[in-house]
Amino acid sequence: MRHNRFVTPALILACGGSVVLGAPPVVSTFDTDDEGWSTDKDARNFRWEGEGGNPGGNVAADDVGTGQYWRFDAPAPYLGDKSSSYGESISYDIRQLGTVGTVTNQPDVRLTGAGITLEYRFGVAPGGDWSSFSVQIAAGIGWTRAGSPATEADIRAVLADLTHLSIRGEYRVGADSAALDNVSMGRGCAADFDGNGLLNFFDVSAFIAAYNNADPAADLAAPFGTFNFFDISAYIAEYNAGC
Repeated sequence: MRHNRFVTPALILACGGSVVLGAPPVVSTFDTDDEGWSTDKDARNFRWEGEGGNPGGNVAADDVGTGQYWRFDAPAPYLGDKSSSYGESISYDIRQLGTVGTVTNQPDVRLTGAGITLEYRFGVAPGGDWSSFSVQIAAGIGWTRAGSPATEADIRAVLADLTHLSIRGEYRVGADSAALDNVSMGRGCAADFDGNGLLNFFDVSAFIAAYNNADPAADLAAPFGTFNFFDISAYIAEYNAGC
């Protein structure tokens, strides 16, 4: 990736902008219903539960135990053209119930689009308490395509026409159950770069650090793969728009 120049927080704070891009995050809290989620493979008894979540409601399913590894499938709001989600994150809370040996060789998050399937493995399994997981949707952090590292071009192609997003629901050999809560795709307030819910100098500093280090999270505008004024202008617009 190429930089046209390095920048400082003072430069951004002195500028204004008019670029508008990005999309609000997609979030499922399951507080009132299942929000269109479903399951695949040998899951049974998929259900919405109004309590027991983290907090509030959640969705859950049971494993039939036929040897297939079932997954939670995301509904339409998570699919389609999600190009603006490159560099952002997929996060969720999950809880497993079961006592038989842990399965560790299955992908935790799977994205499909443009004839490409991407997979990500956290390498750890949740237990009976709620566990939180989050993965950035970007190259170089562990996404694979057919067992090989996924490139930025691979990930951008999938996000441009995302047809399937699923989250692993089964971790254990034999029949068990799993519950899912607080799924989100996207960073939320794009200008809140340090993620603390406030917009201030520290967010600007965090963006500049990401930009100067060629972090994909700061590659906000075309031409992608090149860090230049368009990325800076995009961030200025997001910052000025507030949260």
